[in-house]
Amino acid sequence: MFSGRTTAGVLLVVALATACDDARPEPAPSPSTSAPTGGSTSPEPTESDGTTPSVTPAAGILLTEETSQVNAPDGPWERMDDIVTYSSAVGRSDVGEVIALSDRENFADPVALDKQAAIAVQGLPKDAVADRLDDVLLDGEPAYVVRWTTPADQVIQYDVGTQRAGRVVVVHLDLRKDDPDTAESTVAAVLASFLWH
Repeated sequence: MFSGRTTAGVLLVVALATACDDARPEPAPSPSTSAPTGGSTSPEPTESDGTTPSVTPAAGILLTEETSQVNAPDGPWERMDDIVTYSSAVGRSDVGEVIALSDRENFADPVALDKQAAIAVQGLPKDAVADRLDDVLLDGEPAYVVRWTTPADQVIQYDVGTQRAGRVVVVHLDLRKDDPDTAESTVAAVLASFLWH
């Protein structure tokens, strides 16, 4: 059985996805505008040029929603009960890890990726320490990456999101804080398995 903390993590994914609805387009920043503090941005994610090792996509339990799908890694992941109709998740109760996919209708006007990431950070707990990582491609679509944790957490959390075809899509991962190398490779494998349909 999963703890209330795990359920709270899944609910946070739902809240982050919902927060994007409150966004309204803003004018593009002028060249003199400084980048957001606390993170890096990458205007154009790049695909592998073949010089970096390829990542083997995760091939475990499939999470599928309206327009997207993603796999958990192989191993002791268990399908969690759905809390809402547009989100599904797997978890590991032995270590408190969760991987969730949220894919729901966007009720607001589309906004730029930087604004989406800023909204995600604004929705985090007040004591969260967040970093905006380089953008990635989710099956060819640019997506922001926010990595964050709080002092009380035993996990490090990743929110990877984008808006596409009238949908807000977020992959959320809660992974063990004490093993950052495994966390990073898990994120890479899960994101490599992501597909639009």
